[in-house]
Amino acid sequence: MRKHLYFLALLAVPWIGACSEPLEVKNVNNPNRDDVLAQPADLENWIRDSYNAWWRGVFNGQNVQPQMRVMALENHSELANYNQGPRYLIPRNFIENTRGAAGAGEISTGFDRFSNASRSAALGLSKLNDVTLGSADADARGRAFAWFTLGLSLGYLSIPFDSAAIAWPTDDPACTALDCLPQLIGYAEVNAKAVEALDSAAAIAAGSVAFTIPSSWMRQGATVSQANFLRLIRSYRAVIRIAAARTPAERAAVDWTSVIADANNGITADFETDAEPATGWSISWPADNFRAGSWHAMHQFMIGGADTTGTFLAWLNTPRAGRVQFLMQTPDTRFPTGDTRAAQQTGQVALPPGQYYRNRPAAEDTPADPLGNSMYDHYRFYAFNAAGRVGPFPILTKAEVDLIAAEGYLRANDFTNAMVKINPTRTAAGLPALAGITSLNDPVPGGTACVPRVPTWTGSAYTLPCGNIWDAMKWEKRLETQYTNFANWFMDSRGWGDLPEGTPVHFVVPWQEKDTRRADFITAFGGCGKLGTGESTGSSTYGPIISCSPI
Repeated sequence: MRKHLYFLALLAVPWIGACSEPLEVKNVNNPNRDDVLAQPADLENWIRDSYNAWWRGVFNGQNVQPQMRVMALENHSELANYNQGPRYLIPRNFIENTRGAAGAGEISTGFDRFSNASRSAALGLSKLNDVTLGSADADARGRAFAWFTLGLSLGYLSIPFDSAAIAWPTDDPACTALDCLPQLIGYAEVNAKAVEALDSAAAIAAGSVAFTIPSSWMRQGATVSQANFLRLIRSYRAVIRIAAARTPAERAAVDWTSVIADANNGITADFETDAEPATGWSISWPADNFRAGSWHAMHQFMIGGADTTGTFLAWLNTPRAGRVQFLMQTPDTRFPTGDTRAAQQTGQVALPPGQYYRNRPAAEDTPADPLGNSMYDHYRFYAFNAAGRVGPFPILTKAEVDLIAAEGYLRANDFTNAMVKINPTRTAAGLPALAGITSLNDPVPGGTACVPRVPTWTGSAYTLPCGNIWDAMKWEKRLETQYTNFANWFMDSRGWGDLPEGTPVHFVVPWQEKDTRRADFITAFGGCGKLGTGESTGSSTYGPIISCSPI
């Protein structure tokens, strides 16, 4: 008994001696962030998962992308879901940013997801200053991947939002006071920091330390080689450089020489992800677009340029209330063929290879605004949706990267190289190759069956001439990128001057973020009431049909 009492007395000594100071005991079952990220395997997983956080911002539901799609006429839906109803309207109205406002949740969610991803990547980079992942190649891979994710997250913040806070590896994560928060800065500066982060990722990927990216990090079918990872970085850098432009002038001022160089050294095939909702890699929009009802239709104004019958011209010059959907005839094989609606409705479930659109069964038509109402749906990814949204999905296409280069060449008046970049998808769709074009005055080939035709306002009526090489580039870019990357049509149309007049050029920082910072927030932004203020787009390339006083 005496021995047991002596042992218990020894155990009690430390507790007695510590009574004058707060008791500090680490809970290994619920460790703090610093303890977790001091472990190499946990830090590597943290860096890996920051990419998935960015992914959720792009492809999961409840963000601003559905609104941006209807604003850019990429989708036509009048439903209140995701606040599409107020955003599709022409004339354009303002975006409300008040407590309880419709759509405020989507704005906040989109902002938060990209912000969280950027903070995770920045923290991972900071921890790599003190922790090794076990080898030089693992450290290089971790740094390159974290810089890549940081660049993506900041870049995609700069696309829809007027400003954001820049997360950076030099931030002090231990300080949570308001005066430690990175300040909100304008979209152009956010975009520049995104490019800087991608520069760092590219420098490491081009360096002498060899590494590969495990297939699980980006849900690939195989390990990603260092060379292909560098190509991916350069492709996204090309995308992000042009993404933030709010006006045609800002788009023209982009460093197009660098954009062309990146695009020409970018991906050589579509970058696909093995989507699987159950494991956190969900592409949400098909679950909505392929619902019955009025979730989706192709906007008649945007696809009419494929029609060769003259019906689109008559439609353009019909008063808005009298417009009706019409059957299109086109040599563009991305659209269905047939002389009647019934003939165009063959093969509805499994579209022929290369066909992207269907003519829906008449029984599925729903009443809609005559300006947007069509009988055509985007159906390219129906099989993916039918498979439970499980399987490979192109999140960045080679066509997108090539057509970015084409735009750069056109801005440099290099028509020869532009044609090389435009022709692959154009000829694959049954359209004649561009050849011998030396100026923007040259129409695309095809004669009376040319595609695209471009609505042109004369001051009293619309004409429908064959487009030029610039129009051909835009046509290919829209059709080939639809529903792949993030808000492609909005981003491009904003920079090309094609958005309907009065469209808000971006969303403002959500009120929830401003409340957290104890700062005032903008309650309404953009719309036709703010023309000339910089908050809204000016007159559209396509004239009064999509103006603040639409005809």
